[in-house]
Amino acid sequence: MSGQKASEDRNWPTWADVPLLAIRQTGVRTQHQLFRSGKQPKILKESFDYSAWVRSLALICCTHVPALYHIDPTRIIFGITRTRQRTAHGIMARLIPLRGEEGSPYLWKKEQRYRYPTWEIGKVRILYLLEVYLPRFQNMPALQQLATVVHELYHVGPAFDGDFRRFGKKGHHAGNVDSFHQTMVQWAHQYLNDLPEISNDPHLNQDWKALIKEFPQVVGYHPGQPRLVPDTPPLE
Repeated sequence: MSGQKASEDRNWPTWADVPLLAIRQTGVRTQHQLFRSGKQPKILKESFDYSAWVRSLALICCTHVPALYHIDPTRIIFGITRTRQRTAHGIMARLIPLRGEEGSPYLWKKEQRYRYPTWEIGKVRILYLLEVYLPRFQNMPALQQLATVVHELYHVGPAFDGDFRRFGKKGHHAGNVDSFHQTMVQWAHQYLNDLPEISNDPHLNQDWKALIKEFPQVVGYHPGQPRLVPDTPPLE
C-alpha cells in the first residue's frame, strides 16, 4: 500500500488551468499575486506572458543547438518565481526533474523509498519544471539570458526521461560550474546570437524596469515545487 499524498500529484485539464504568478508594479512597490487553477487573471491578454516568452526561447534553443535536439519543450513547464533579494548575483534559473536516475519514478534515501510526483496537463506527462528568477533573469545581458536557458536545458538527460544529465562523480556541471557555463555562452553565441528571431526580439534587450513599465503586469506559470512522497514498496 503506497503512502503517497494525493495532493502531491497534479493533473491539470489544460495549460490554462496551471496556476499563474502575476507581478504588477504600483509606484515603488512590486505586488505579487498567485492565481490558482481555473482562476487566471482576466487581463491576461494585456499582460506579458513570461512563460510563453521563455518557452519560445527554449524552442529556438532546441531547434538550433545540436546538444538540445532531443528535448521536447511541450513536456516542460516554464515557470517564474521571484527573487527575495534585489541583487544582481544569485540563482538566475533552475531545472527541476520529475523523475530520478534513468527515468525511475523512485528515489532511495537512507533506506526509505520516495516517489516522484506525477504531473500531467491533459494527457501530456510533464517531465521537467524550468523556473527563471525575476527580476534577476530579465536584468541580464541578452547573451547571458540565452546562455542561461541553454545551460538549464543542457541539464536535461539525453534520454529525455525526466532525469538530469549526469557526469558520474563530477556532478551535474562536469566538475566545474564556471567552465560548464562558459561552454553554454559559447554555444549561445555560436548557434543563436545571429538568428533573426533573436536579434529582432525586443525583450532580450529590455531590463525589468522597462518591461514592467510597458505592460500592466507580467504573468507566468507558478505550479509550486514538486515534492518527493514517502512510499512503501509492495511486499514480495
